[in-house]
Amino acid sequence: MVTLDGVELWDRATEDRFPEAKELKQRIRDVISPSRDLGHSDTTKMSVQDEDDSMNDDEAEEMRLFYGVN
Repeated sequence: MVTLDGVELWDRATEDRFPEAKELKQRIRDVISPSRDLGHSDTTKMSVQDEDDSMNDDEAEEMRLFYGVN
């Protein structure tokens, strides 16, 4: 369990996993200085929709032609 000034920041049993360093930094910042920007550590993970790199059939055909793959 990680606490700061009596505030529970992380409990592995509750979260069911170990924290990422980024998550701990954000949670500590949220208690100490909520308006502070952590730079690259402050970006949110992409949603599943954003991670979808699939392409439609026309795009796939164009890529196959470009790379010479049939």
